[in-house]
Amino acid sequence: MQITWTSEWILAGILIPLMWIAGAFRWLIGSAWGGLLLALLAYWYLLRHGAAQPFTPSQLLDWFAQQPYEVKLGVAGGLLTMLGFAIAFWTASATWSQQKELELRLEASKAIHARFSRAIRLLNQISAYLFVLIGAIRAITADMPEEVKAAHLAFSNSRATEFSNLRQQLYAAMMDVYDLHAEYAPVFAKVISVSKGLQAAEAAIKTAQQRLAPVIAPYADQARPNFAATFLVRDFPFWTHPIS
Repeated sequence: MQITWTSEWILAGILIPLMWIAGAFRWLIGSAWGGLLLALLAYWYLLRHGAAQPFTPSQLLDWFAQQPYEVKLGVAGGLLTMLGFAIAFWTASATWSQQKELELRLEASKAIHARFSRAIRLLNQISAYLFVLIGAIRAITADMPEEVKAAHLAFSNSRATEFSNLRQQLYAAMMDVYDLHAEYAPVFAKVISVSKGLQAAEAAIKTAQQRLAPVIAPYADQARPNFAATFLVRDFPFWTHPIS
């Protein structure tokens, strides 16, 4: 199989490594663990290649033991102060991050419920219209009087415009559903199977949209004498491809 390198593949091959490098750089200079790793790397470099080598841990302890009591007390107090500040800062930062993550999860949960509920409600309304329409058409027989046929088809005929509006609203609702991935991507990435579940739900609704695309709601002027014949002359694609 021959691989064709398009401009999109080349651009992706350049951008993805750059994004990884930028992310690693931000982690090194923007997090405590990254700062610790940089400090250890600098210590290792100075220990191996530096003109003035830093103390080893045993040498540092020897130096501390040789200092006067006042120096030891000052160094120990400074270290305890720095350690206490680091613990307090880390605790506050972790608590704030957890609280914000919880708020984002609740917000994402509400957004998922609201947007999918809207899409499902529209699908239910469309399904109800098609159920009534198919039932009315199946109830009609060739020897049925014209006025009886008209009575069977009157309700479906009056909802033709509403069906078109509902289908347009469903397309708009699905655009809001697709935006969920962009709006809450950091939240979904930390919760197992959320993205897969959303994609499965989107695929189900997308299948319904594809089935609805060729359907044109039949309509005729009910005041005319040949109303039923005009209404029934339409071709109904859902006879051969039923919507479920």
